[in-house]
Parts: sequence; structure tokens; C-alpha cells
Amino acid sequence: MPSVLHATVHTKRRWPLNTSGRPEPSEAIRPDVAGVTEVLAAWNSPAVAEFVQRLGIAGRWPGASFFAQNAAELVNSMGSFRAFAAAVPVADGRVCRTQDDARLAMTGLLARHDAVMVKKAHGGAGAGNQIVSRDPDLATGHAGGTYTHTLGPGERGVADFWQERWDWASSGGRYPVVVERFVPDAQSVYAEFFADDAGVRLRELGELIFAQRSLTMEVVPLRGLAASVRDRLVDAAHRLAAYYHRLGYRGHLSCDAVVHGDAFTFTEVNAQVTGSSHLYGIIGHRIVDVWRDPQRSVTQCVTESGWRTVNFAGFLAVLTELGCAYDPATRKGVVAVTPHIGGDERGPIVYAMAHETPTELTATVDQLAKALG
Repeated sequence: MPSVLHATVHTKRRWPLNTSGRPEPSEAIRPDVAGVTEVLAAWNSPAVAEFVQRLGIAGRWPGASFFAQNAAELVNSMGSFRAFAAAVPVADGRVCRTQDDARLAMTGLLARHDAVMVKKAHGGAGAGNQIVSRDPDLATGHAGGTYTHTLGPGERGVADFWQERWDWASSGGRYPVVVERFVPDAQSVYAEFFADDAGVRLRELGELIFAQRSLTMEVVPLRGLAASVRDRLVDAAHRLAAYYHRLGYRGHLSCDAVVHGDAFTFTEVNAQVTGSSHLYGIIGHRIVDVWRDPQRSVTQCVTESGWRTVNFAGFLAVLTELGCAYDPATRKGVVAVTPHIGGDERGPIVYAMAHETPTELTATVDQLAKALG
């Protein structure tokens, strides 16, 4: 039976990790890796490359030599992305290396558009995004961005913004900063691929739903796009993913985009195992098998901050009591995905709902809200 090493090594320290006389981690697990046929890294860190090299199984991690050069930083950089994506539609904008670059870019964009998105090269999803405009009433809730800013009048407002935020945006001058058009009323979607030595293949299309600039739901498969838009989106995303493959990247990669009318622009590539990989790969494709029914969807949510906190076992008990736990016979209901991540087992819980209609989803969320609210 094939064996997979799920590598979760991610540290700035180098081996050995301790001086207590205990064996290094690589030596401690060496007897157990003889049957490993594949290495799956949650993050493609050079530390994982060193780890599998010490174990003598680097050949079982596709792309090991690429990741050993800290290439995960390159392929997950917002700045690099705009260069790699030059042949596909991207938002009007620039990669900036200095405050002067950023000031000029923002001034030019605001002469053409209502708002801009400032992006850190490495920032952790929405926590690295800031929406900037001159309109305090601009609708921004549909997008992922932790911060917003309303500029003061004229060029002085732009200069003051960068005086205050350049250090944050550039991580103290270490990385470039992206300044690009913010697209109002857009739909956030993704096309996730898997790259191996044979090439890249599409795994799934999905939709990201934001409320007050925070990700609240994720739906697979993506529905509702006009066939012509979908086909063009998939073709462009495939060309983008193929470029990353030619660089040497292997593994999951998600091409994120926003759709506005009949047009779309790509916003980033996440070259890693993503928060979507399990949603479609395990829950959508294996448990629910969404493609057996033309209207079957899986929506991933998280328990809301105002709800009563329960641990994972308590959440499962609530699902059973309400009668809304996943039923393999009907292929509908709630799958509890992950417990609260952190030291305290009580807290937000990620869950996924298999349903046919939005009404079914809303009714179940309302049930959970009443039980835990």
C-alpha cells in the first residue's frame, strides 16, 4: 500500500533542533520511511528539502531541488506574480520598489479608477491588502482586505499615505509593493491545478465569498459563469499554471481571479496546498461527489464569532441533535472539517455543507445560529 509522508517541518532553525542527547527528528523517524512513496509538504520550505534529503527520500518529493532554493518565496510573491502573469489579464497596476514609485503609481491609477489595492508581496491573504480611495462610502465588503484608507485631498493625501504605510507595505523595505486597480462589485473565483512532471491539470473551480472584507464562505464547484467567460478563464489560468510548472514548481497551485461582467483579471497565484485543496479534493470529490448531480454544491463556512463556543466533540453533538450532520445516503448535510486551531480547543470551527440550493444552506446555518447563538 502506498505511503505518504506529510511533511510539516517549517522552521527558521537548522538541524539539529536540540542538544538533549535525543536523536535528530530525521534519525528518529528513519526506520519508518522505507515504504514512503510520496512526500506532501504543507509548506514547501527549504527546511523540508533538507529534512527529506537527510532521510534519503528527496526523490520522492516532486520539485525537491526547486524548493531547496527557497523557491516557495519566489512563486508566492505578489511582486513576482505580476511579472509571471504578464501574458494573461491582470489588474491595471505596478510593482513598486520605492516610495516614489508607489506614489506615482497610486496617483496615476486614481486618475483612471475609483480605488486601488495596495498589496504586500508576502502578507498572509487579506492581512496584506489595503484598499485606498478618496470616497469614504465606496463599497469594499466583497473583497479580501483587512485595511481600508480614505485619502486626504490632492497629491498631499497620497504622499501622506505612503509616508505612513510604506514600511508596513514593504516589510521594512525588504520586499516590493504592488499597487493595482481595485475592482468594485467583482466576483472572487479560483482555478486550482496540480502540477507534476507530466504537466498541469485542472482540479476544480470555486468561488470565494467575502463579507466586510473577510472570507466567510467558499463554494465548489463554481457555478453561474457564462460558458464563454468560464472557457476563457480556464484557458488563461492553465497558461499561467503552465508557466509556474516550467519554472520547476510541483504540487497544488491556485490561480485566483476576480470576474466583472464578461471580463476577468488574475490577482495572485498561491503555489502551495491551499485552504481549497481539501474542500474539493476530499469533501467535494470523494465524500460528496459533487459531479454526480448537476446542482450539488459544497459550501465551507466557519462558526461565527458571536456563537457559543464549543469544542469539536460538542459541535458534532449539536449536528447530531439538529439532524443536519452529513448523511451518506442523501449526500447532504454538514461535515465538520477542522477544530479550532490553537492551544484552546474551544473556538471557531470550520465546517462544510453539502446542499443543492442556497435555501438549504441558509436554513442549516440558521439552525446552527439558533443552537449556538
